[in-house]
Amino acid sequence: MLDKPEDGYWHTASFGGLFNNCKKENDLKAATWLMDSLDGVIVQLAKHRSGPKRARLVHRVVDKAREKWWADHPEKKAKISCKAGCAFCCHILVDITEDEAMLLAKRVRSGSVEIDRDALRRQAEYGSADKEWLNKPSKDTRCVFLGKDNLCNVYDDRPASCRSYNVVSPPSECDKEVYPMGKVLVSTVPEGEIIASAAMNISRTGSLPKMVLDKL
Repeated sequence: MLDKPEDGYWHTASFGGLFNNCKKENDLKAATWLMDSLDGVIVQLAKHRSGPKRARLVHRVVDKAREKWWADHPEKKAKISCKAGCAFCCHILVDITEDEAMLLAKRVRSGSVEIDRDALRRQAEYGSADKEWLNKPSKDTRCVFLGKDNLCNVYDDRPASCRSYNVVSPPSECDKEVYPMGKVLVSTVPEGEIIASAAMNISRTGSLPKMVLDKL
């Protein structure tokens, strides 16, 4: 879910958490570094033409930031409990950029991936902040890009929001049928959140179903 702080920047919820922690602890140096870094990445990304290529650029940089963070903090990487086929997080209504929507829609139009368009239209009626989404059965909240084998059909082109969701709590606690209000703990990669937030400031954003449907 996206938030818009008092300074007017769009950012990921995790970036907001980092920034708010800095303010709470009165750590002006860290808060300034976050905002200066966000400004710097926005300027760099804005130099690139909008579209699928820029989306893939953002994805590569987010991945590099994550790998560097894990290399510098192996104890954090060791706690990551995500495994292929788990797919609990693939029922979250994530926000994506217009660049990412163009990339995913291109994959659909090319025929490299097939989706249930009726399901996409139904899901597009909801926003990422809609509490009603949390009460829907899992079969209705399943991402249209999730395969029958519970593997992502567009893994290489998955949105930055998906790349940043690194769970450190037991996988069983991701199950919304058991924990309706959520009990998930996520490991935050600061540089990754800065990059993802910067991308959201230079491109239109919205829920994945709405954005992809708009581009098909």
